[in-house]
Amino acid sequence: MTRTTYHMKKKDAQASIMHICTRDGVNPVDLSSAVGVNVVVKKPDDSIETWDGNGGTPQPAIDTDPTTGKITLTDLYNSVATDSEMDAAGTWSLEFEVEWPSGKERFPKQGTITIIVEDIIV
Repeated sequence: MTRTTYHMKKKDAQASIMHICTRDGVNPVDLSSAVGVNVVVKKPDDSIETWDGNGGTPQPAIDTDPTTGKITLTDLYNSVATDSEMDAAGTWSLEFEVEWPSGKERFPKQGTITIIVEDIIV
């Protein structure tokens, strides 16, 4: 089963998140025919962003392993913290939005992926 809650400290340099997309909680979804993957993010201040991993504002890389349904966000802090985004302590919520030729689908199917960013001493 894929973990849905992650803990990190502000400024953690190697933070990454991995999720295996399933519709039934067991069998991975084959992402081979997906057109793209976005990450819909709710920040601690309740604002919403969509990360597409394709440049623009600094964003984490979005890597997929299509046949296993695995999506990984890598280098999370270093890529988004340029604008102090991951410097915000608090609870972040994420959903992966898979774009299919026929429309969009969000994962996980129950709840969200939660990142709890804790403050640091200095």
